[in-house]
Amino acid sequence: MGVQIRLLYGGSPDKCFPLSEAVTNIGRDDENQIQINHSSISRKHCVIRRTGNVYTISDLKSLNGTYVKNRAVHNTALAIGDKIQIGDFTAVFESTGTKASFAQTSSILDAKLRLPPDYVMMPLRNSLAVLTGELSALLAIARQISVIQDIKELLNEILEQIFLTIPADQGAVILTDDNLEFVDVTAVNRTGREAESRISKTIVGRVLTEGAAILAADVAQDERKIGSESLAIAGTLSLLCVPLILFDKTIGAIYLTTTSANDTFDETHLRFVTAVSSIAAVAIENVRNLLLLKNENVRLKAENLLRTKIIGESEPMQSVFDCIAKSAPTDSTVLITGESGTGK
Repeated sequence: MGVQIRLLYGGSPDKCFPLSEAVTNIGRDDENQIQINHSSISRKHCVIRRTGNVYTISDLKSLNGTYVKNRAVHNTALAIGDKIQIGDFTAVFESTGTKASFAQTSSILDAKLRLPPDYVMMPLRNSLAVLTGELSALLAIARQISVIQDIKELLNEILEQIFLTIPADQGAVILTDDNLEFVDVTAVNRTGREAESRISKTIVGRVLTEGAAILAADVAQDERKIGSESLAIAGTLSLLCVPLILFDKTIGAIYLTTTSANDTFDETHLRFVTAVSSIAAVAIENVRNLLLLKNENVRLKAENLLRTKIIGESEPMQSVFDCIAKSAPTDSTVLITGESGTGK
C-alpha cells in the first residue's frame, strides 16, 4: 500500500497527494511536484524522499521552517500519522486510501499537482508554529543590537543579522538627515566585508519620500514599475528596500539585493525586514542620542576647563597665592598696590 500527504483545512475538503516518486518537492515555485502558491511557503520549502519503504522529510532552508509533530526539523524520518506543518498549512503523512486522492479527481493534465488559487490563499488558523522561526530571529536581533553603542558597529550588526535569515548577496543601511539627504551609508556583503555601495538612489528616494517599502522580486520585469534601469545593468535580479521609521519620522532605509536567480525575495522576506526595520530604527536613534550626549559632555568639560585656567595659573598670580597663603592665617594688614583697573 502506498502513502500520501493529506493537506487539512477546517471544514473544506482535504487535498491528498500520493507520494509515488522517489523525490517529491514541496514549495511555491511551479517546478515543485506539490506547489502551494502562498506567501508563507518558500519557493523551495521542503522535500520528501523515499528510500525503499522509508520516507524522510528535509527542510530546504525555508523562511518559516518545516515542523513534524510541532518540532522544527532539518531532516527526519516520517511515520504513518505524523502531522507536518508547512508554512500556514498542516498536512498528515498517511497510507493511501484513507481519503479520496486529489489526483483522481483533478483535471490537471501534467504530472504536477497544484492547489487551486481559492484554496491556497486561505491560511490555516494555526500559524503559531510558522511564526516561531521569524520571532526567534527578531528576538536574537533585538538582543544583539541593544548593547551596541557605536553607530558603525550597530549598522554592520543589523545587516549581518538580516543575512542570517534573508538570502541577500549585499545589503546597506542608509541614514538620512531631517531633509532626507544621505548622511551615512554602510554597505556589506554576506561575508561581512565592506562592499561597494551599489544603491539605486531612485528606489531609495521613493522609499524615503513615500515611507513605504519596495519589493522587486524580478528586477527585469519590474524595471518600468520601480523606475530604475541601473539595477539590471548592475546585475541585480531581486531587490528589497524598507524605510526606517521612528515616531512617524523617516530616518533612513534598509536596502537589500541579490544576484542569484535561485534566491529571489518574496512577501515573507518583506514582512521580516519590515519587522527588523522597526527594531533597528529605535536602536539607531538611541545610539545617535547617546553620541550627541557624549559630544555635549566633552564640550561642557572643555568649556569648564577653560574657565578654571583664566589667569589663575600664570606666574604673577602664583606669587599672589603664595602671599595670601602666608598672610591669611594672621591678622596682619595687607596693602595691595598697582594701577587702577587691574582687578585688585
